[in-house]
Amino acid sequence: MTVCLILTCGKGRVPGGMGKDKAEVVLDRLSQIYKVSWRPSRNDFDILVATVLSQNTNRENTERAFSRLKARVKSFDELSRIDERKLQDLIRPAGLYHVKAKRLKRLAEIIMKNYGGSLKSILSKNPERAREELMSLEGIGPKTADIILLFKKGEPVIPVDTHIFRVSKRLELAPAKADYEGVRRALEKGIPPRKREATHLVLIAFGRDTCRARNPKCPVCSVKDLCNWWRGKVDVP
Repeated sequence: MTVCLILTCGKGRVPGGMGKDKAEVVLDRLSQIYKVSWRPSRNDFDILVATVLSQNTNRENTERAFSRLKARVKSFDELSRIDERKLQDLIRPAGLYHVKAKRLKRLAEIIMKNYGGSLKSILSKNPERAREELMSLEGIGPKTADIILLFKKGEPVIPVDTHIFRVSKRLELAPAKADYEGVRRALEKGIPPRKREATHLVLIAFGRDTCRARNPKCPVCSVKDLCNWWRGKVDVP
């Protein structure tokens, strides 16, 4: 007999979920489908540059722009010295290349001037202080800071991109009106630290493949029994 894991409210434990929070039940089920066989770079230059390039663009265009850039530029020093027009041309596939080129150049200049070309001194601090200092740098917001903390420093945080933001609200893993910090806190409350990197990667894959912004594949979704949104009961995007 199949046990349906349906919540009557958005948060809390799932009946039949062996005491797990709903977020962890969702993750465990999706992890059986979306096998995370890759890991992002652990290089601080790669992480920061790729994250800036990924803003407001899709994965394919981000990867094209990053590959073009890395063929010519491999360090914050080189990035700080490259001609801005040349940089724009290299990252053109990522879109908004004028803005992103200026942002990347400025970040590289600050990191060279104040940190010796590496984020090591920032990341040696406790997580809260490191996050605060990262976000003090022009062009680094909470998502970028959290990505650096997760993949470079190894801190158990869950960066929230647009896919995770949408999925979390549709599945009621976070309050409908939560901002970035609210969604992150809600997910981290329900997900054990050892599973948070997988959560970030798996929820992104799920958001891209199934729980899409437009034309989501609700009928074939493996967690639709946990979702009120597809029944039209939750008023979120």
